[in-house]
Amino acid sequence: MNYRSSVISLALLSSWLAMPAYAERLEGQYAKACSLTGTAGSVVVDVYDDTSATTPTPILATIPNGSVKRMGATDCYRINLATVGGIGYPAKGDPTEKHYTLVFRDDAANEIKISESVGGTIGPHPPSFICARETPVYPTIAIPSRGITSTVIANGNPNYVKVDVDCTRLFAGAEWTFYYVLSYDGSGRVSARTPSLTVPSP
Repeated sequence: MNYRSSVISLALLSSWLAMPAYAERLEGQYAKACSLTGTAGSVVVDVYDDTSATTPTPILATIPNGSVKRMGATDCYRINLATVGGIGYPAKGDPTEKHYTLVFRDDAANEIKISESVGGTIGPHPPSFICARETPVYPTIAIPSRGITSTVIANGNPNYVKVDVDCTRLFAGAEWTFYYVLSYDGSGRVSARTPSLTVPSP
């Protein structure tokens, strides 16, 4: 096995071993409130950012009734925060932590307040590394800050590894993408592999 194959194999193995370090976030973030006895068509939800430094905290958005789902014939209603615009909900692959207060209210003057927190990185369950496709990208110029020299380039060593995650395994449009940015020591060996949500430059 040549050095290039060794590096790629190491990257594949390391990505599998590293995945459990990422907290999983599901595609949907459902919140529910009950005891809303007013007219079903009147229920709306005010969304506040718990981490806002502004006092009083302004409403980020009011979720209209059309996006609030009644649960059967009960007095319980639900929403999916992941589909609400204007609240700064983290995008796929964004590990940002968010905290919200939700106020469900109806035309019978009922108000139900609940809290929802969002964290982690959306993606496959850690053991599902089969969902990841890794593509090495090779340097064309020296990058001294990461130890990429003309020798490293001549040896065919990657600059970084692009990781597309798609559990359909079709990879026509990845669910999300991140990068392993490689650094090399004075002997041209990999000294660090740093995950990044953006393409390294250079």
